[in-house]
Amino acid sequence: MARFVIVMGAAPQLKLSRTGREFDAALQPMAFDSHQAAWDYVLRHSEEPPLKGHRAEIIEDLSLRDQ
Repeated sequence: MARFVIVMGAAPQLKLSRTGREFDAALQPMAFDSHQAAWDYVLRHSEEPPLKGHRAEIIEDLSLRDQ
C-alpha cells in the first residue's frame, strides 16, 4: 500500500514528523494513506507552524510502503 508524507520543498529530506511539530530527517514521519489525505492536512494546517512560511510537497515514501 502506498504511503505519502509531507516534505519541506526546499529540503525534501526533511519530512513532517508524526507529531506535526517539526520537519526532521530522523524522526518517524507523519504518513497518510492517500495523496488526497496529505493534501487535506496541508490545506488545514498551512497557516500553522511548521508549515507556515514553507512550501510543502507531498511524496510517496517507498520506505513506508509495507507498513
